[in-house]
Amino acid sequence: YFVRIKNNTHFINGLQSALTYTSIDPPPKNPKYNIINNPNLLNQFLEMLRDQKITRLGMDIETRNLDLHTDWLGIGFSYREGTGIYIPILKSKFLGRRVIGSKSKKVLKTELSPFFGGSTGKVLEVVSTLLITDFKITTFNGTFDLIRLLLQSKKYGVNLDFSPKWVFDVQYAEYLLNENKPKGYRNLETSLKRYSDLADYKDETKGVNDWGMIPLEKLAIRCCKDCDGTLRETNRLAPLITEGGFNFMMYKYMMPMHRLVAEMRINGIYIDQEYMNNLDKELTQKIRELDIQIFQYAGSKFNIDSDAQLGEVLFKHLQIGTAVDFTPKTGIARMNASHLELFIDKHPIIKLILERKKHTKTLSTYVNGWREKLIDGRIHSEIRIAFTKTGRPSSSNPNVQNPTRGGIVRSLMSTPLGYGLMSADVSQSEIRWLTVVSQDVGLIRAYIDGKDIHCYGLAVCEGMDYDETVRLYKTGDQEIYDARTAMKHSVSFGVIFGMAKKHLAARIVKKGESMRSAEKRAEHSKSIWTKTFSGVEDARKSAHAEILREGQIRNMYGQMRRLPNAFSDNEAEVAEALRMGFNFLMQGPSSIMTFMYFLRVWRMAQAAGLDARPNLNVHDSFAFETKFEHMLDLGDLVYTAVQEPPLPDFTIPVVMDVDYDRPWTKPVQFHIPHDSDNALCGYVYDGTAYINETGMDARVPNRNWCPDCMEKLI
Repeated sequence: YFVRIKNNTHFINGLQSALTYTSIDPPPKNPKYNIINNPNLLNQFLEMLRDQKITRLGMDIETRNLDLHTDWLGIGFSYREGTGIYIPILKSKFLGRRVIGSKSKKVLKTELSPFFGGSTGKVLEVVSTLLITDFKITTFNGTFDLIRLLLQSKKYGVNLDFSPKWVFDVQYAEYLLNENKPKGYRNLETSLKRYSDLADYKDETKGVNDWGMIPLEKLAIRCCKDCDGTLRETNRLAPLITEGGFNFMMYKYMMPMHRLVAEMRINGIYIDQEYMNNLDKELTQKIRELDIQIFQYAGSKFNIDSDAQLGEVLFKHLQIGTAVDFTPKTGIARMNASHLELFIDKHPIIKLILERKKHTKTLSTYVNGWREKLIDGRIHSEIRIAFTKTGRPSSSNPNVQNPTRGGIVRSLMSTPLGYGLMSADVSQSEIRWLTVVSQDVGLIRAYIDGKDIHCYGLAVCEGMDYDETVRLYKTGDQEIYDARTAMKHSVSFGVIFGMAKKHLAARIVKKGESMRSAEKRAEHSKSIWTKTFSGVEDARKSAHAEILREGQIRNMYGQMRRLPNAFSDNEAEVAEALRMGFNFLMQGPSSIMTFMYFLRVWRMAQAAGLDARPNLNVHDSFAFETKFEHMLDLGDLVYTAVQEPPLPDFTIPVVMDVDYDRPWTKPVQFHIPHDSDNALCGYVYDGTAYINETGMDARVPNRNWCPDCMEKLI
């Protein structure tokens, strides 16, 4: 079925035949896949598409490997089901075999060179036309393609940014239609098994680590089938997206968001490597010291990282209690932090083990792990706005979302000289969505009146005066601060997320307090809070009834959470399904809202000419790496953006806390020039600009900060 065309007339006749098929016709029995091997043929192909009024193209690119800055081998398009063309950009030349390693393993040795030689620029101009002008582009996991093409745009000086014409992504459609699909099945090859002529089409190229070594014809077939399959699946799934009520999620949220996600991956996060090296030494020393203390309590040395040996010491030798969580295959007691927290008041060794786990996790994951992922001093994490069942974005390779609210790990994230980090965090995002979902009168009034919801809840539960509670909290009263923190956990984890009382108590237990006492406090606060804001419980019951009836629930953005365990005979599974379903009404929309504000601020910054580089999102917050002189202007855009509600039915104000830092845990020092010729020395910290340490002004009159002084940053 593969034809390498060299005769233009034969090629055009073949296209004419292929283009007679419509999207509702079955694909031809003999697919027509072609290689474009000269620029003139490519121009004729473009004209043919225009003459036949083709509007949608399935697209895929081939790269040498999955690395961020890998070589771009070629690009393919499908214009009708059962058709495809491949445009080579680089070709490989076989140079022989070379011997590597001590076992004398022979590997192929190749080099890449431009397929079109000196005409590559002309070819890319036509490719640019295909991507950004007349046609709508559909992809499978197109974020991968977009990132690589944006990087190639810089390399070749040709605009290959197809995001304005990107209208559909098959991978996202499959996610919206079935978020429970296992991760291993979210690939195009699995999706195309339904087509007999496309099933297992990658078998011939499996196991190849360098796709530049694949012969041109095989690489072209692989790419054309990717494009053909993408177009077929688009034609099949697009109507289902509309019928399923997912148009907002696909066309108003996911597709516009791709350009921002790609920009975040390309920008990456600047890492303070000096701090990383010092942290490595510090954590290694702390772990050694903890090991000595743990061995003293245990009475002998053992492998603390072995769950089996640790369980033997805790439950048999020290007899701290009975394990309650086991691995299903081995039956060994799990030694994760949430399990160990249940025994925190049973023996002092537990606190030492928990502290050691925290340090070893930091060392292995965020110090050594991140060091291996550095490219040009930056971490380029993959951010995905889909694929989690909760609807929240995820981060991988490496995960940069977990440590951002911590202290020592968060300080790894820094900025180069002359730049700072501006972060924005939606205040109490999930509770605001809980308020809108439940339409509880008390919560609505509290937010409209601008109350601190946690101080308000504390005052209600403890019978205190609200204004006095706020005053004590702001003046640093430790008892009120601790009580407000406990209230925050009781609401966030207890009411919204349905956390078990033992785990909740472990989060709010005071020094010297028993777990039983902490459980009683948690239950007390939870009970009064639920009675006071009764609309929340009514909303929960309504959501549970829908889940038990339908086995699924939909949030205010139209996103679906399917919960088949709602029909289980196992009561625990049903309870978990109900808990997850109710959480979904807050968690998913909270993340969607945050990302949409993120995109809005970035577009406003671009329009204003600000040097603001988006680089991080963590559920309810986002961050930009930006020039110091643009930081306050960027903060203004955040405050402007949140004036528009996320949805028309969102009837309470959205508040974002803006933070300026370099990095987030250190103050930024610089000179701030005012209208006069004299520059005043000042710094920004905790979102406020301080002048000469004598006064403060969150809006400095002249925001064009002195460039010369940026060289003197402390």
